[in-house]
Amino acid sequence: MATTAIIPIHAGKGRPVAAALKMSVDYIKNPDKTEVGQWVTAYAVDPLIADDEFLFSKNQYAAITGRNQGASDVLAYHLRIAFKPGETDAATANKIGYDLAMKLTHGNHSFVCCTHVDKAHTHTHVVVNSLLICKGCCENNATLRRCSLLIYGKMNRHTKEDFMSNINYFRHGDYLLPAIVLDEPPRELTEPITKYGAMRRAFLKEHRPITYTRLVLSEQLFPHLREVQQEAHERLDSLMSDMLVFQPPPDKAADGLAWAAHMTAIRDTAEKMMLDIVVYA
Repeated sequence: MATTAIIPIHAGKGRPVAAALKMSVDYIKNPDKTEVGQWVTAYAVDPLIADDEFLFSKNQYAAITGRNQGASDVLAYHLRIAFKPGETDAATANKIGYDLAMKLTHGNHSFVCCTHVDKAHTHTHVVVNSLLICKGCCENNATLRRCSLLIYGKMNRHTKEDFMSNINYFRHGDYLLPAIVLDEPPRELTEPITKYGAMRRAFLKEHRPITYTRLVLSEQLFPHLREVQQEAHERLDSLMSDMLVFQPPPDKAADGLAWAAHMTAIRDTAEKMMLDIVVYA
């Protein structure tokens, strides 16, 4: 049987809002815990820059309302679902976390859902932005707030029964899952960002902040990263082919180790050239 907790995330004294969001999101996305991001999903947010997009919504909130969120305000909600060892696999655990977050937020809040598999007990973490997805308003989510009160025993009996009765579930094996149906996202939104796309994003964020911000605000960052990573692979293949014409490898059947060493050297050289031409341009 899974155990669930919902914890409100505050900035706290002496900690900026940006640092609080980054710490929470970076922890759940830890590549050592999620098999290098294999068990990271998200809704209405780019998981690579989720903390930045959450922060951007906070700035929008301040611009619209004139009120900055302080140390006592809820920045996000941390939903944690832990399973007994061997109780479920990573894919199912991630789906349970994703579906539960969708049910609680009614699709009105962006979130990142990550399943950790570094321990014997699989567990899923979800960080949900406390503000509504920007549709001309910025409000905190009452459902999550009531869930948080429910878990910490601060909700009266009548409110608790009313809240629980509004959630419908269906049985899936040993689990009760929220009875919701999600539309399949467009294929271009599910194509993963691989090594060179991630390297491009890090380069833009550190060395081209104006371009990076422009891409984020225009919602073109993901398409740009996919375009760069595709061009990077094509250019790498082209460079390696050209280099092999002038530096042919030894016979693989006669000396496999020499062939592998030669191909590795060619790839490393070609990759360095490609990075300067494509990723770091």
